[in-house]
Amino acid sequence: MGTRSLTFTYDRDGEKIMCLYRQYDGYPEGHGTDLAEILNNTESNGMECLSASIVAKLKTGAYNIYLYPTDVDSCGQEYEYHIYKDRVEVLDTYGATDEIFSGTYQEFLEFCTNQNRKVA
Repeated sequence: MGTRSLTFTYDRDGEKIMCLYRQYDGYPEGHGTDLAEILNNTESNGMECLSASIVAKLKTGAYNIYLYPTDVDSCGQEYEYHIYKDRVEVLDTYGATDEIFSGTYQEFLEFCTNQNRKVA
């Protein structure tokens, strides 16, 4: 059984641009780290460009990454990642919905790195 996640990106007006579904490794140590590295190491021309870069960098032939309609609200996900032009919010949706992180791209990378240290 996988740890499912949804990742949403938003334009400057707060409208959803993209919904990405990840079938497994959706926890912060996995998908979160992948996202944090992309966000901190990708030049982009706005959120639409960044959204396309996220898909391109994650979709490397695995059957683990899918695009869903932006109005989807549930796929049994355990985590949600909400990416804005200057911040990331992470929700743990297993059971009750709790925000477990909110901060800048760099702070997100540090959060995910700390999660990896806890697992190791």
